[in-house]
Amino acid sequence: MLAQIQGVLAINPEERRNFLATGGLKSVQLLDMTDADVAAAVDNINSIYPAEVVEYLKPDFMKKLSERMS
Repeated sequence: MLAQIQGVLAINPEERRNFLATGGLKSVQLLDMTDADVAAAVDNINSIYPAEVVEYLKPDFMKKLSERMS
């Protein structure tokens, strides 16, 4: 499923925007990364977006930001 999503996002800018706007990219960040296949698929999807966007959507973003501000 993640490979199919990655395939569509890689070639369709409108779907990339929709995936981001509807919370799809944020949801992907919440997946269990202990499975190597899932982690690789998430990395592939993340590579389609700017690193800053991906970092902002990761669950630990606020903690990292708070640490930087301290």
